[in-house]
Parts: sequence; C-alpha cells; structure tokens
Amino acid sequence: MTHKVSLLSGLCAGLMSLSIAGAQTPAAPPPSAPPRMIPPPIKPPPPMSPAPAPAPPPRMLPPPIKPPPAAPADITVGWTRLGVTRVQGKRDRDVIKVGKQPAKFTKLMLVSRDGAFVLKRLTVKFGNNQVATIDANVRFADGARSSVIDLPGEARNIKLVELTYSDLPRNGAAEVVLWAKFVAAAPTPPTPPVVVPAPAPVPPPPTVPAAAVPPEPGYQLLGVSEVNGKVDRDTIKVGVKDGRFQKIILRAEGSDLALFDIMVHFGNGEMFSPKTKLVFDQGARSRSIDLPGKARFITHVMFRYGNLPGGGKARIQLWAK
Repeated sequence: MTHKVSLLSGLCAGLMSLSIAGAQTPAAPPPSAPPRMIPPPIKPPPPMSPAPAPAPPPRMLPPPIKPPPAAPADITVGWTRLGVTRVQGKRDRDVIKVGKQPAKFTKLMLVSRDGAFVLKRLTVKFGNNQVATIDANVRFADGARSSVIDLPGEARNIKLVELTYSDLPRNGAAEVVLWAKFVAAAPTPPTPPVVVPAPAPVPPPPTVPAAAVPPEPGYQLLGVSEVNGKVDRDTIKVGVKDGRFQKIILRAEGSDLALFDIMVHFGNGEMFSPKTKLVFDQGARSRSIDLPGKARFITHVMFRYGNLPGGGKARIQLWAK
C-alpha cells in the first residue's frame, strides 16, 4: 500500500514538473510553407513546316487530231471533198451542208474511215430546190469506198446531202467522207480593152464670108447673080417661102459693076422699077430702097448690069427686109 502511494506521488510530481517546464518554454513556431516552385518557361513549339502541296494530276493530252481524209489517188482530178460526218448508233441520219458554191456537180462518192457502216439512203438537194433520193443499202468496210454515183439531170449546184445509215456492232463509230465531181466552168473570155477614141479635132470657127453679113440688121439674102460681059441680064427668083418684104438693098462683090436697071415682080403680079443707074465699087452697097405698098411676096427680081473695064467678074447680092 505504501509502495503504491509513493509511485502515485512520484507520478504526480513528474506531471507537475512537466507542466511548469512547458509554461516556461516558448511555443515552437508553426512550420513554414513549402517554397513555391516556378515552372520553367514554356518553349515555343518549333515552326511547322508547310505540308507539301499535292502533286497536280497528270495533264491529259487531247487525242491527236486526225488529218482530213485524203482523196483516193485515182479520184483527185476533178473531185472535191464536200464534208465529213460520223455514224452514231445503229440508226443515224446526218446532213452535210455544202453551202453556196459556184461549182456544179455530176457525181458523188462515199469513203469510210475508222469503222464500218451500212448506207441506207442518200438524199441530195440541189441549188434549184429539186431533190434526188437514192436507195443504196450498201455495206462499207473500214477504208472502203462506194462506186461512182451518177446524179440525175444536168450538172447543178448542191445545197445539202442527207445520209441515212447505221454502224455495225463491234466496229466503232465510222467516219463517212463525201466526195463530189465538179464540172469545170468554161473559161471566161478576156474582156477586150476599152479603146477610147481620140477626141476629134475641134474645127476652127467658120469664117463668115462678107456675103453672109447683112448690110443692116433685119435683112436676109435672097440671092446672088454673076455679071458676064459688059452688058448682061439676069433674074434672081425669090418665091413665097421667103416671106413678105418692104425694102431691098443691093451690094456688089468680086469687082466693080454698073447697074443699069432693076425690076421687082410681086406675088400679085405688080412690078416696081426704081429709076436709078448706079456704079458700084467692089464691096459697095446701095441705099435702102423702099418698095411701094404694103409688105408683099416677091417672085423674082430682074437686073440689067455690066462689068466695068479693067476689073474681073462682079457679082451682085440682093438683100430684102
């Protein structure tokens, strides 16, 4: 019992000493926060290299263009190619338009290429709108040609050709080449050169003889008489067609003359003789002699005159107004 009390006393004394010691010793500081870890700087990603561009698709080259079909060697002279068409399907119909051509045709021929076909019918429309239909039903192998097809009638222009045909199985789409034979036009004769005649020379203006110049305005020449010998008689016939007159004038030409007498006969049978005897030098004229009465027709005038010695042959002119 005593031993248990001593143990309990010792335990209490130990607890009291611990409590006193704890009151005198400062409290321990709280534990510090752990240091903040700064993450390392983020490196930028390396630049992305561009993805390679996709390779362009291979370029498809167009199929080579076939040269136009050449004429068979034995039909080159006088033949021309009108057109080419291709057979599509078991039954097909195509039109080859020829257009306006000055040539006129008399024959046709068909040539196949790149396949075989069967020609059913051939219809030709001419320039004058007439139509010719040819039932053929002919089979063409690749590269074959028809026989020469004679067109009916005379040579004519062709507007178009209609083909009715079909291709053959497993032979591909055949090309049909249409040839025609033309008639050569007759050569046009050369146009003769135009000959321009040289201009005709202009004649000089006519010289008016002195006899044609009236002695006074309004007078007309009724006639001229030539004096033969020293004494002579002559008559100048006038007529109704010359008109009616009221005055006369006498004029000498060629030489001098002497007028002895003059007698004027009118259309009504009357006569008038001016009493005068005149000597005329060459080119001289008388005065204006008034005729009696009203203006009348003169049928004729009689003269008695003569040449003067030493001169040539004189002529006397009769003028009237």
